[in-house]
Amino acid sequence: MAKGAYRILLPTDGSIPALAATKHAVELVKKMGGRLIVLTVKEPKPMMPLERLAEDTVLMRAERFDGIEYAKRLADQENVAIELQIREGSVAGEIIKTAEELDVDMIVMGSSNPKGLSGFFLGHIADAVIKATPISVTVIKPNQKDILSIKENARAFIVPTVEPVAPRVGDGMKFKVGLALFFAYALGYMGYTVLGAFNKAILSIRLMGINLGLIGGMTLIFSAILIAVMYNWYASRLEKRSGIA
Repeated sequence: MAKGAYRILLPTDGSIPALAATKHAVELVKKMGGRLIVLTVKEPKPMMPLERLAEDTVLMRAERFDGIEYAKRLADQENVAIELQIREGSVAGEIIKTAEELDVDMIVMGSSNPKGLSGFFLGHIADAVIKATPISVTVIKPNQKDILSIKENARAFIVPTVEPVAPRVGDGMKFKVGLALFFAYALGYMGYTVLGAFNKAILSIRLMGINLGLIGGMTLIFSAILIAVMYNWYASRLEKRSGIA
C-alpha cells in the first residue's frame, strides 16, 4: 500500500480509556497532520448477559458511550480527517492486522489495565498488541481526574446515544447459580488434589483396568463441561422467562 499522510489507528469500544485515547489521538493527528483511522472490532462469540455485565464493569463501559460517534464528532470539531473500519474477530488480532494492512504510523489505544481475576479472564489487549506489532503503540491509562473529564466531555457530544446499563431481571439469580456451580466444581477439584497429595496409593488403584487417578481427572474435565452446558441452558431459560431474549 502506498504511503501517504501520517496515519494513526484508534481502536475503540466506547470504554472510558478508549474515549481518553480518542481525545489524545485527535490532538496528535491535528498536530501532525494526516488521518485518523477509527477501528471497532466485533467479536463473533456472543456474550452471556452476566459475562457482558462483568466486562463492562471492568473496562469502564457502564454508560455505553458510542465510541465511533464520539470520535467522529471530536474529529469534526478539530477538522481532522477520519476513516472508519469495522472488523470481526479477535480484538487484539484485528487491531494488529488492520494496522499492518493500512500501513499506519502509530496505534493509539486505551487500557483499563484490569487487575486480579478480571485481568486474567479479560486479558490485556494493549499488552498483546504491543508484543505482537512492530508499529509504535501509545497506550492511554486515564486517572480518576481524566475519567471525570472524559465522561463530561462525552456526554456533551453524544447524550442522545448514551444508554445507561440498567440492572436486568435475572442477572442476580444467574450470578448466584453460577457462583454455586463454580464452588461445587472448586470443592471437587480441591478434594481430588488433596487426595492425590496425601494418599497417592488410592489414585493408583485400578478400577476395571483403568487407573483411578485417570478416572478422577477425566471426571473433573467432564464435570467442567457439564457445568458450563448446564449454566448456559439455565441462563437461556431464565432470559426467555424474563423477556430478555
